[in-house]
Amino acid sequence: MEKLIHQQHNIVFIGVKKLLENNQVAFNIRGTGFILKTEDKRLIISCAHVYQQIADSEKSSVFCGAISPDTKDNGTVKKYNFYDISFVTQHPDPRRDVCLFEFKKSESGLESYGYEVEKLSNEEDIKRLKVMSVVEFQGFPLGNEFLQMGMGITLAASQTIISSIKYSNIDNKVDFILIDKLVNPGSSGAPVFHDEKII
Repeated sequence: MEKLIHQQHNIVFIGVKKLLENNQVAFNIRGTGFILKTEDKRLIISCAHVYQQIADSEKSSVFCGAISPDTKDNGTVKKYNFYDISFVTQHPDPRRDVCLFEFKKSESGLESYGYEVEKLSNEEDIKRLKVMSVVEFQGFPLGNEFLQMGMGITLAASQTIISSIKYSNIDNKVDFILIDKLVNPGSSGAPVFHDEKII
C-alpha cells in the first residue's frame, strides 16, 4: 500500500465548475478517475455514470483536480492542479461502466502525470484473482460533503477483500467483482489495485 500512496498524483477528482461574481469559482465533485499515460497523450479513466449524471448544461464545464507531483506526502496540505477535460467515449458494452476523458489542451506539467499502460491488469492477472484476495482503492469519497465541512479536498485510501467474483455466462470472463467495503459517492471511478496493478 505504501508504494501506491506515492503515486496519488495520478488519481484525480472529476467535477463541474461554475463562475461566480468577482471571478470566484465554485466547483462540485462528481467522482474519481485516474490518469493513464499513452505514447502520445494522457487519458483519464473513470465510470461512465460519473459523466452521464452530469446535466447537459454543465458538460462543457467538466474539469479534474490532481495533486501536484511535487507535493510531499508528509502530512502538509496538498497542492492541486486543475485541468479542463472533455468526454471521449465509453465502453461499447453498457454493462461495463467505464469511460474515457481527455485533457482539452496540452497543459504544461502533464508530462509528470499518468500510470504506465503496464500498470493495467491483463486477462491473466484478472484470472489470478481469488475470493479473499486483498485489494486497495483510492478516491474522493463524500468530496462535496468534506468541502462543506471545511475539511478541504480529501483523497482517501481503503483496503478490503474480494468477497465474490461473478463470471459472465456469455464468455466466461469476469463480469464484476464484489468487495467487502462500502464505496461512498465521490469514489466512483477510483482505481482498484491488486498486487500494485489496476484491476
